[in-house]
Amino acid sequence: MADIRILARSFRGFVVKHR
Repeated sequence: MADIRILARSFRGFVVKHR
């Protein structure tokens, strides 16, 4: 289930960049 980890990291990075 590495997909969930990668997705969570990508989502967090996107939120931080959007901020």
